[in-house]
Amino acid sequence: MATSIIRLTDTEALAEAIRNAEGRATQRTLWPDLVERACDAAERALAALGVTKADRVGVVVEVNGSERLPSSYSYAADATYVQMRRARDGWRYESARRSTNRPRARDWQLVVLPSEEALLAGAKRQLTTTS
Repeated sequence: MATSIIRLTDTEALAEAIRNAEGRATQRTLWPDLVERACDAAERALAALGVTKADRVGVVVEVNGSERLPSSYSYAADATYVQMRRARDGWRYESARRSTNRPRARDWQLVVLPSEEALLAGAKRQLTTTS
């Protein structure tokens, strides 16, 4: 798989990629600042787990523009989903799409985690620093 050249910091290119996926959609859409906040939150969560920056390479975060729908809403609603992959030098755009909304409490989630070894090493580091 080729690495995307769109970096998280290139907000114009990221916004264009998101707009291309959204087409004429006006509801449950995304903006680059929301994607950036989700990537920052993922970095903090991984750091809290003790995962080093080197071990974060390859992690994928999926951000969505979903919102809770009223229970009376009887149709499946679409939302924008953007995937960002962690590279050595920061987050890179992976893909964007419109897909059926899956309501959830957060607007982002890790879809590809660091390796099991990296998570175990992070846990060991956390244990040794708190002991």
